[in-house]
Amino acid sequence: PEVVVAERMLLSEKKKMMIIGVVIFVVVIVAVVIILVLFLDTKRDDETAVVPETRRPTMAPTFDNRPTLQIVQERGSIRCGSAENGTTRALFFQDLCRAVAAVVLGGDESNLEVVNDKWFPALENRDIDLLIAGATHTLERNVREQSTGSGFAFSTPYFYDGLRYQGMDTYVVCAEEMKRYDECSTLSICVSAVYSTSYNTISALFPPEFYKVAPSVDDMRNMFLNGTCNVLAVESLQLTAIFHDSDTVIEELTSGNRSLTKEPLAIATCTHDTEWSGMPGMSNDHD
Repeated sequence: PEVVVAERMLLSEKKKMMIIGVVIFVVVIVAVVIILVLFLDTKRDDETAVVPETRRPTMAPTFDNRPTLQIVQERGSIRCGSAENGTTRALFFQDLCRAVAAVVLGGDESNLEVVNDKWFPALENRDIDLLIAGATHTLERNVREQSTGSGFAFSTPYFYDGLRYQGMDTYVVCAEEMKRYDECSTLSICVSAVYSTSYNTISALFPPEFYKVAPSVDDMRNMFLNGTCNVLAVESLQLTAIFHDSDTVIEELTSGNRSLTKEPLAIATCTHDTEWSGMPGMSNDHD
């Protein structure tokens, strides 16, 4: 039989075969990568192109950009931010609001809506048409009121009030003299958290251990009666709401001689509506 003898492959031919193998491998890898990229791009484009057949309608804007005067006249009533119902103080503010309604709508009682305990946020959100609840006119509130960050327009002041001390004689003297030792070591002043001017004044004059913050007028009265505090820091209109409209009679209530602040109370309106702010009774024009 015939014997086949394998010839030894030359070294150069081996290198050539290896190079061809590597090239084929690289080409296959590149082709796979290109296919994957094209597939992913196509899928992404398909997902982007999908548009739902139906969409829910967007909610209508809640802010009414019509002039306030037009809104009030079409509504047939004026919304005033005032004090709590039933007190002498509240009736005073409601009479002021009624005077504005008389100019705008004719003054019928049914034309008046009183919204209680809502201040500058309610005015900015247009939940009320004007704020009449003893708002003090300050330059800061003209430019940037603290609770809203917005500025407001104010009428000519309708009343000048001032923060005074009311309470037990000895402690009223202690508070006015800012004495906090000996017989004054037990001085405790009640101030309302509702009125920022009152709170800011007292907190600047006394350390926290010498005053108590009352969340409401009723709480202020109760805290004074139960001995939590022996002095009230109040304005005259606030005092009517604390005692004059309650069944409580305090014979030894002393009023201080010094006025700590000068409070020009005025009607507040939004600055963006100059027509409304310029209405009689709400304008700051003295002519």
